[in-house]
Amino acid sequence: AVYLQKHIVYRKRKIFFGNGSLQSIIELIGSKHKEEKFLIAATADNLKGDLHKLFSKTKFKFESAAFVKTIYSNLTEMDMSKYQVAVFYSPADVKSLQENFPEFEQKELQIATFGPAAAKAVAAAGLRVDITAPTPEAPSIAKALMLHLQKENKK
Repeated sequence: AVYLQKHIVYRKRKIFFGNGSLQSIIELIGSKHKEEKFLIAATADNLKGDLHKLFSKTKFKFESAAFVKTIYSNLTEMDMSKYQVAVFYSPADVKSLQENFPEFEQKELQIATFGPAAAKAVAAAGLRVDITAPTPEAPSIAKALMLHLQKENKK
């Protein structure tokens, strides 16, 4: 959004972005821009998501448009048993695993997740989460993996 505001010429268009919460976007729009029409850029999977519901509740005039469509790579030729750790950053990663390997069994494979949404999706898929981030000790997935490997080496 900042890039759009600074580097793209657009006439009579306003771009709003918040501080990470949906409510912050509504607060930015406020009563000053209440009567304007809005376009919500969304993914094809999340066209009627939380922001859509929030705009409906506030009675803003808006439309949602799919700007991104997730297409999963064909990974069926990959041998998952060759790996010790799989890292998931989003629920889409878990969905890709399920689509590519419908008979997947976790066995000894350790699963690392970054963020609560990915961890929730892994658990919903009936898999075990072994490494999580961010945490106070491990704000990044790299740090979480490093701490996990150090703990494993001490055993």
